[in-house]
Amino acid sequence: MSIRSRAPNRIDLGGGTLDIWPLYLLLGRGVTLNVAVSVYSHVALDDEPGGGYRLVSEDTGYENAAKSLGALDFDGPLGLVARAVRYFDPPPGLRVVTRNEAPQGSGLGASSSLLVALLAALERLTRRAPGSTDLVNLAADLEAQVIRVPTGKQDHYAGVYGGANAIWFEPGRNRVESLPMPDS
Repeated sequence: MSIRSRAPNRIDLGGGTLDIWPLYLLLGRGVTLNVAVSVYSHVALDDEPGGGYRLVSEDTGYENAAKSLGALDFDGPLGLVARAVRYFDPPPGLRVVTRNEAPQGSGLGASSSLLVALLAALERLTRRAPGSTDLVNLAADLEAQVIRVPTGKQDHYAGVYGGANAIWFEPGRNRVESLPMPDS
C-alpha cells in the first residue's frame, strides 16, 4: 500500500478571524478571502514493517510510534496527526510521513493544509468519502481539540479547494465562492 496526498498552503487576503465560530454569527455573517499558493503540505501513507503505527514529521524530526492505536501520543508534537489517524481507525501496520514546504510559523496555514492532506489520504486508505465540507469541519474539530481554543476554517477550505476563494460564513452554512484569477 502506498498513498500520497498534498494540499496547498494559502495567503490570507482579508477577513481572517471572521471565520471563527461564533464571531461571524455575532456579526451576522463573515467572509474571508484567500489564495492557495504553490507551497504544499505532503503526506505519505505506507506499510509499516512489523505492524503498529509510526508517525514521522520529516521537517521537524518528530516521531510518534506505538504497537496499538490507543498507545499513540495524542498530546505531543504529532498529536494532531495521531488524532486524525485515530478518527479513521486504520488497521495496524501504518507508517505516516508528513512534510511541509512552508516553515513553521510562516502564517501560510501549513498545519491546516497538512491536516487536510492527511485526512484525504486516510479517506482513501479506509475507503471513506465524507465530502469536502465534512473534511473541512473534521479538520477544524480535530485542530480545536489539540490547541484547545476555537478555530477558523479558511485555512482548511484553501487546502481542500485550492485557487482563489471568498468563503462566506453564515448561520447554518459556509459557502465557497471561487474567484477568477488572471493568467500570469
